[in-house]
Amino acid sequence: LPLHAQQTYRASDPLEAAMQATDRGLEFLYKTQADDGGWTSPSYGRNTAVTALATIAFLARGHVPGRGPYADCLERATAFLLANTSDAGVVAVVGSSAAPMYQHGLGTLALAELYGMTRRPDIRQRLESAIGLIVQTQNDAGGWRYQAVKADADMSVTVMQLVALKAAMNAGVKVPQATIDLGIGYVKKSACAGGGFGYTPGAGPAQGASPAGTLSLQMCGEYHAPQVLEGLEYLAKQPITYGSGMFFYATYYAAQAMNQAGGIYWLDWMPKMRAALLANQAADGSWPGGGDSYAGGAGPAFPTAVACLVLSIDCHYLPIYQR
Repeated sequence: LPLHAQQTYRASDPLEAAMQATDRGLEFLYKTQADDGGWTSPSYGRNTAVTALATIAFLARGHVPGRGPYADCLERATAFLLANTSDAGVVAVVGSSAAPMYQHGLGTLALAELYGMTRRPDIRQRLESAIGLIVQTQNDAGGWRYQAVKADADMSVTVMQLVALKAAMNAGVKVPQATIDLGIGYVKKSACAGGGFGYTPGAGPAQGASPAGTLSLQMCGEYHAPQVLEGLEYLAKQPITYGSGMFFYATYYAAQAMNQAGGIYWLDWMPKMRAALLANQAADGSWPGGGDSYAGGAGPAFPTAVACLVLSIDCHYLPIYQR
């Protein structure tokens, strides 16, 4: 079979068409994985952030470590993440131009989901050290920044750490409540009057920061906080323009935020996003970055992994995607 997980779908069914598109995207990722288990980014080289997103994309579609058509792919990806976790707990490729804490947050999320499925002691050991580093590097305001040190903070890095903490908690790893509470405080300070979130406290609503802030609070259990409700209303009003600005970064968080909210938010937003993604998949199964400032430099693995993740959310296979 040309696809590892080939199935037959009715083209008239948008949900089944989405699964077919996801399978083609995963096949593209499988074919472009490097021998060491990572995925290459033209601007950032090999890094744990893109590798983590690609790994989670397979898990979100129901592929599990140790068996099935992508067992070898997931084994290599797991080995890559473990090999690039330092003794200090930093899940990042040394020498990559990608910011360490961007890599670390997403890499830790992938380790948490992998550990939840496998219960492998070696993954738990690295996961616990990675969580410890997140706790230690939270600044006094409650956020995180690019480097693995206590310094300033921004929403883009903070959301990655909070989601990683939530995933670890789901997998049974202890996280101090004080860390979560301080993180909630930082995110709420970044909320904007009238909806949305700023990149930093006091800034205006931003394309990437607004879904990131909304999801951060939802992951911390603040589902009914005024900042979340206003954030959802803000996101619902934003146009869906494929490949513009920070499209894939923003979509990755917006999809999760809307899915967590459910109801009319998800039912109205997702069909429009699904149609945009299905209309722009390339013949080789990948998704081109278009004018996306992040995806353009990150190469096809990043937007392809994000598109697969968004299209697979309704499967609810991953604990982090469950409500």
